[in-house]
Amino acid sequence: MKNRKEHLKPAFILCGVVGIVIIIIFIASGQVNKNVARNLKGKVLYTEGNGVVKEYDLGKGKASVIGNGTGAHYVDTGIVYNDTDKIYLYDSKSSRELYALGSGSRFNSLAADGTMIVASYINGDTYNIIKYDIAKDESDILVTSDNEIMSVCLGKDSDLYYTEADKEDTLLYKISLNGGTPEKLLKGTDERIEYITYVGGMILMCENKSDNTVMSRFNIKTAKAVELKFSSDKYNCVSAAAVYDEEYIVSSDKDAENYALYVCNGSNMVKIDDISGTGSLVVSDYSDAD
Repeated sequence: MKNRKEHLKPAFILCGVVGIVIIIIFIASGQVNKNVARNLKGKVLYTEGNGVVKEYDLGKGKASVIGNGTGAHYVDTGIVYNDTDKIYLYDSKSSRELYALGSGSRFNSLAADGTMIVASYINGDTYNIIKYDIAKDESDILVTSDNEIMSVCLGKDSDLYYTEADKEDTLLYKISLNGGTPEKLLKGTDERIEYITYVGGMILMCENKSDNTVMSRFNIKTAKAVELKFSSDKYNCVSAAAVYDEEYIVSSDKDAENYALYVCNGSNMVKIDDISGTGSLVVSDYSDAD
């Protein structure tokens, strides 16, 4: 019996050591996850529920008010955003009106890059998508539809993507900024694809399924869509901005009834602690520029 106990003792010690190592690894992994948010630099644009556009400097940990509106995006000359029927340009000091719709129209989605802005708006029962070139001060209508156009985004090579409601389903389309016939890429059955953004040959999609919004990634080349690992039907992910091809800043109500911004890397979601506490929060763009 004594020899048996002596043989068991090293085994118990080994189990204890392994347990301690597992605990250390678990704690360390949590710290690494936190560092995903803490070490991220650059700036992010988002809109609080009361219609205030803000820019958060991740390096300085400081938020600045840009203006009253929504849908903010970085362009070559500053930041563009829209209110009900106007698009504004903020140049780091003040905002000025850049483009105005006719009476009775209102914007519902905006995207921009470089000198180009694309936006969807509703006039009566008709939805339209316009493009506006800031440098040339020229605009043109690209799409007109009787169906609701929910979201627009810009891709590479002058491609524009948008989602359109078709009764209980959603259609994802692509069209050239130079005009032409829209190409249907995807049909989402019994869902509303309410927000899209482009990243590295992919379309990130916020899909409202039975009043819960999950996030998927659609591969344009293979025409395949997969739900992202950090997304869940236990909480909502309602908007996203690409940081890198595999890293995003997402607006979600994961940890509370209020929305907050999270850095999502692989299967992890790490809260940006200084941005939270609002009933609605929509992230729209990220820039790694100083």
